[in-house]
Amino acid sequence: MLLADSGPLQNPDPLAGSAMRYFVAVVLLASSACRSAGYPDLAGDWSICLQTESQTVCGVARVDSSRADVLPNSEWYPLTFVLDLDSVAGLVHPRTDRCGSVLVRLERGIEVVLAIKCGNVYEADAGNLEAWSLKLAGDSLTGEWYQSCYAGCPARGRFIMVRLGRAHGAR
Repeated sequence: MLLADSGPLQNPDPLAGSAMRYFVAVVLLASSACRSAGYPDLAGDWSICLQTESQTVCGVARVDSSRADVLPNSEWYPLTFVLDLDSVAGLVHPRTDRCGSVLVRLERGIEVVLAIKCGNVYEADAGNLEAWSLKLAGDSLTGEWYQSCYAGCPARGRFIMVRLGRAHGAR
């Protein structure tokens, strides 16, 4: 059976194309406006503790309220801290920088990196401390930490952060 040629296809509604573009634009705007709604507000002052089998070392940290989108589906908060890293058993050449970062990834959870160069989001194998896939329950972050270094550092343990106060003007 042969089909007859009825000529070029025509759009019966000249506004249908623009309506679809409008719909797509509204969906994109709504998703970008709601983007930060899935991220927890972590800005403020925190106590921070590193536990090993033999000791617990605690200090304080401040998570800055300024945050940036540095990776897809993530937010980054700069962090400063006061914590005696030298006394944590097994640390190999701990960094003297007292900066860090809190990286919130929707698909991977919350990560905290301590003792990195100020302003950096992440450093690998620099003697810094990393805590990955942290659990957030109310005003507490808990999980495991380890020291990142080329030679494979033995230092590791339990990581605990408890919020002491929220940042002024935080969402």
